[in-house]
Amino acid sequence: MGTSDFIASIALAVSALGLFVSIFSVLYAKRQSQSAHIDAQNSYRAQLTEAHRYYYQKVLDVEEKHAGELRDLMSLASDALSQVVVLADSYDREDASHPYMRHLLHEASEMIFVAFKGQMGWQTGLNLLHRAQAFKRFEVDHDLAKSADISTDFRNATRFEYFKDRDKWQEQDLLINGNFHRLVHLFSRRLKTEFATEFSGKVDKIIYPVQKKHAGIREAMLQSSEELERLLREGEMAHFPLHESPQIFNRLSHRRATLNTISYFTVHSDNANTDTLKYLYICFVLHAFSEFSSWGWEHRDLR
Repeated sequence: MGTSDFIASIALAVSALGLFVSIFSVLYAKRQSQSAHIDAQNSYRAQLTEAHRYYYQKVLDVEEKHAGELRDLMSLASDALSQVVVLADSYDREDASHPYMRHLLHEASEMIFVAFKGQMGWQTGLNLLHRAQAFKRFEVDHDLAKSADISTDFRNATRFEYFKDRDKWQEQDLLINGNFHRLVHLFSRRLKTEFATEFSGKVDKIIYPVQKKHAGIREAMLQSSEELERLLREGEMAHFPLHESPQIFNRLSHRRATLNTISYFTVHSDNANTDTLKYLYICFVLHAFSEFSSWGWEHRDLR
């Protein structure tokens, strides 16, 4: 190898080394940048966790405060619902006719609950109450009742529609749901109205424990809802807005809404009202109370 070739080889080696050093420097700088970004993210998360720990503990305290009372209410409502729908069988004009009266009342009232269930996780109690009470004035469309499609899975269809438009008043779908009209029509036609006072009196006795329990806890529920509403406003004005911790924000919002709604909903029988539709509303509220822990289609995402 001549001197010129040796010098060329050295130059090539130096160039290759320089290229290697350059590539290494770029990769090192990139890794350092990524590391700094991760450190910044971890620091931000740590600051969020610390800043929002207070709100998380507050919602846990509220849930623990009312847990026992709500379990009792749910249990009482579930028992009362079972008793009311079974009692309806004893006042059937068409004894032992299928579908049984208990199935008609249970399914129709459950459909109302399912229609409201999604918004029960975030809507205000007064809004839901006003809309639900409209079913006390529901009018059966006999043509729809005759053309009912009983194969449709209303629960899954309603849940699917909710996630397409959570603001939609889904109970309005019941106004054009043939199966719902059929259930209400059969129940209203077959209930022995000549025994209306007797039936109403027995329903009153069944739901009294639920009424008593609810009356005893509703004010505390409303106060806790108002406390959580104040915390939500406070949290959104903080240096780190509460919605930047979505799980905590959603859980607090959900509990505020559900406690507000359950404080406004009441279950009672009006003996002066002989309309059979009042039992539809009563059983709807019993459904709602008994399934309080499932309010809101997104409730599983809060755990």
